[in-house]
Amino acid sequence: MVLYAVGDVHGRADLLRDLLGRIHEEVRADARPIQPILLFVGDYVDRGPDSRGVLDAILAEQRRGVFRMICLRGNHDAYLLNFLDNGETGPMWLNVGGAATMHSYGVAPPRLKTDMAAWREAATQLKAAMPQEHIDLLSNASLMASFRDYVFVHAGVRPGVALDRQSEEDVMTIRSRFLSSDNPAEGKVVVFGHTPFDEPYVRAKKIGIDTGAYSSGVLTALRIFEDQISFVRSSPGVGQRVAQPAPAPVYSASA
Repeated sequence: MVLYAVGDVHGRADLLRDLLGRIHEEVRADARPIQPILLFVGDYVDRGPDSRGVLDAILAEQRRGVFRMICLRGNHDAYLLNFLDNGETGPMWLNVGGAATMHSYGVAPPRLKTDMAAWREAATQLKAAMPQEHIDLLSNASLMASFRDYVFVHAGVRPGVALDRQSEEDVMTIRSRFLSSDNPAEGKVVVFGHTPFDEPYVRAKKIGIDTGAYSSGVLTALRIFEDQISFVRSSPGVGQRVAQPAPAPVYSASA
């Protein structure tokens, strides 16, 4: 098995395209007779400037057919889908970076958060502006994937709960209960995003691969080959840091 797991992209299409190029270089050099897996842990949209470009890049990669592709759904992807179904969730979505996604599709957020009629109209406009294949990509995304000794989720898992009984809310949003557990999924190593670290977070039973791409300018992928792990990162200087507050504390990988 050769598997690449990509951390939270959050609208940074520039970093994603660069990272995919670096991964392709590795695959060409490796030339193994097995199809590699390319897995995304979710949060493709919001905060960064080009959510539309991120989804375009993932779909283009699917069409190339080099990888077996797996896309997981993050909480921000769910916020977008919820907004398309119910425009009145717009003010909440705006608070967590949704405006950047709207702008990437040429739709302006309403001027007043309290104008629900305007939010419903904005949801209609956004749904019309989004290619159906973008909506389908997010709608069809999985919540969890498992390969050998690894389980992949967006945010984590609730310790003490069987993997097949995890709630959608937990796998997309959990943080403190998961991070404080040394062995959250018995017999598995959990690979996750959602919580940004300054460096990849590696422990015996957990690997965090969200390096805060939208603000740090660094997008990270975990490479798993048999029982060995390594990391691929976007090239230094490809993107610039985005001057905006982080969605949550950026944790030190050494903590």
